[in-house]
Amino acid sequence: MFAANISTVHLVSLAEAAYKFGLVFGNFEWMGGFTLVLLSLFFAPLYLRSRVATLPDFLERRFNRPCRDVLSVVSLFSAIVIHMGVALYTAAWVLRGILGLAPGATILGVDALMFFIIVLGVLTGIYTMLGGLLAVVWTESVQTVLLLVGAVVITVVGYLKIGSWSALAIGVRGYVRI
Repeated sequence: MFAANISTVHLVSLAEAAYKFGLVFGNFEWMGGFTLVLLSLFFAPLYLRSRVATLPDFLERRFNRPCRDVLSVVSLFSAIVIHMGVALYTAAWVLRGILGLAPGATILGVDALMFFIIVLGVLTGIYTMLGGLLAVVWTESVQTVLLLVGAVVITVVGYLKIGSWSALAIGVRGYVRI
């Protein structure tokens, strides 16, 4: 569950927001861990006993088909437009930065960000269709290890470049506009 919850959004967007505006953004993710534990302890056993695979299935059994359909539409829209859109966009920014491409650079006549978003989306779609849920679970597991190792490396390198905790604190106070 943790692996399915973490993405490039955590390392790019939330880390930036926490640096700029404080650890209140970190609290949001700490609550994610708490809710994942609750999900594991209470909701997952309920789903298993009910023999349902998804929340929309559970709503259909508990209430009716229209409840299932409404939640399915809202969930798909949210997942595609909000979560996947932001995750692909932040991943494209990271790739552009890693490759040292300037803003507005093009690849094969297409803006680099759009090119990376399309390539990442197509590759993700292909391995998901070919490998199913097992491929997604393996990919997310490997991705989580890489993201966590990357986060530790970024933290250590950043801290060493700043020099001390007090320099970091002064830098944050100097950056945040109060």
